[in-house]
Amino acid sequence: MSPDSPTSRPRYRPNGTDRLTLTQADSLFEAVVFASENGLHLRGHLTVHWSLTMAFDDNEGKRAALVREGLKKVLHRRGIPWCGVWVRECKAQTNVTHGHLLFHLPPQFCTGTALQDLELSILRLVGRHGGGLTHRDAVKLTLYLQGADGRYLLKGGGREVWAKYNLPSSWRRMQGRIFGKRCGVTQNIGPAARGSYLAKLLRNQ
Repeated sequence: MSPDSPTSRPRYRPNGTDRLTLTQADSLFEAVVFASENGLHLRGHLTVHWSLTMAFDDNEGKRAALVREGLKKVLHRRGIPWCGVWVRECKAQTNVTHGHLLFHLPPQFCTGTALQDLELSILRLVGRHGGGLTHRDAVKLTLYLQGADGRYLLKGGGREVWAKYNLPSSWRRMQGRIFGKRCGVTQNIGPAARGSYLAKLLRNQ
């Protein structure tokens, strides 16, 4: 079974989707909160611009899925649980995709040689699945030492999502038409995991 759990039932429209639904946005945000409450703070924010690789695009999200699977293995070798949320977007007025992934990263891997080694591993992953990098900005790793709140990944949701999550005006732009999965979460913070946790709390009351 795939390590990624879709935030809604996987029925992909043949003509693609133009935005995150409110249900998807809620599930992404709830997954980030759940991860933080369970000590799996999402400190790593990986952005991949496929237009800056030899492949140039990742229209169906297959390359992004391979990068996530590879990163899972990279982190497991370091003893880091695989936990994260992701979205796929398009550049303004194009159909060229890029992706954002928030993932769990312990504090000791956010500095020094441990961080440098991780960055090199990610560069190799994206380069392998993108057929090579054409620009260093193809891969960007940003760190949030207190853990990201996940709101930035919701900017492709439209007015209803923007208002509910009080997104700043500079983020309020539609994020293009996406084919296939638009977003997802790892199973350990997905709807089933959150439901099981809540049921356990209720039983113990």
